[in-house]
Amino acid sequence: MNGSQSHVDFTPLSPVTRSAEQEAALEGCLWFDIDNCLYSKSLGIAPLMSQKIHQYFVGLGIPESEAWDLHMHYYKNYGLAIRGLQQHHPEFDAEDFDRKCDGALPLEDLLTHDDKDLQDLLNSFDRRRVKVMALTNANKPHALRVLRILGVTELFEGVISCQYRTLGFPAKPDPAFFEEAMRIAGIPEPSKHYFVDDSALNVKGAKKLGWNSYLFDEDGSAQVQPGQVDASINSLQDLRKHWKQFVASSQ
Repeated sequence: MNGSQSHVDFTPLSPVTRSAEQEAALEGCLWFDIDNCLYSKSLGIAPLMSQKIHQYFVGLGIPESEAWDLHMHYYKNYGLAIRGLQQHHPEFDAEDFDRKCDGALPLEDLLTHDDKDLQDLLNSFDRRRVKVMALTNANKPHALRVLRILGVTELFEGVISCQYRTLGFPAKPDPAFFEEAMRIAGIPEPSKHYFVDDSALNVKGAKKLGWNSYLFDEDGSAQVQPGQVDASINSLQDLRKHWKQFVASSQ
């Protein structure tokens, strides 16, 4: 893996030692989104985050009556509200945003500590054949915090997250974000990348680049057209079936 200068954050977590021959023989890389994917959206963390972001907008002096519409405008036009804040609010500070939004979420009270089902799933994949990585639009502190609480930090070789401090930073579904992920993984062939995310927009973006893309549609409410994704799943455990070629024979 390569962690050279880029506009994403790559954090090695539990790298697997492989020879050059073993690296060359890898059959792919499995990519997992983190928020509302490694844990259920029924926990209500996404609405809590929206509330924190709304409060942050108001704290910048934006009238309460305008804050929500502006939040949604930035989300729809920039992919993430924070990218709109960067572009239009010179007083914006990424560390302050992290402290008041991501960092203020009561994750320790909401998430399942040491999620055994998730651990078993991640452990089921044969690391001699594939890499297992996390790919998130969150920033590094939040991503590492979630993985730590769930007890899966050591089950990923690394995590790629967004650089909130960098103006115009790439994020899913930007092609540049997925391309950087392939570079870091050291696997240039798009067809060797397998990706699961709860965002239809992100999954469709990866699919356009040639990734094998799976939508985590927990409640069955997503609207996608045939060919836009490889499959929709209601449980991450369904990946044992869709990615069965990578499940270790002892499982």
